[in-house]
Amino acid sequence: MVIIMEHSATEEQVQKVIETLVEVGYDVHRSTGVTHTVLGAVGVPRQPLETSALELIPGVREVVRISEPYKLVGRTFKSAT
Repeated sequence: MVIIMEHSATEEQVQKVIETLVEVGYDVHRSTGVTHTVLGAVGVPRQPLETSALELIPGVREVVRISEPYKLVGRTFKSAT
């Protein structure tokens, strides 16, 4: 998942998000740009983490889930025959 921080997010707010992600088992890759800090959460968490919980943390602008949960029952899994 990708977490985009607000332009005005403090270092403490960024660290809080990183700590939250590490606690559930993600590896975090930080990218600090001119206007925003972007955090990439990679790996399989030990416990589920809802994106809405992350969006409530001060300083978070947007949370984007990259992988699709429950792939095996979705339309994208069906083979074209």
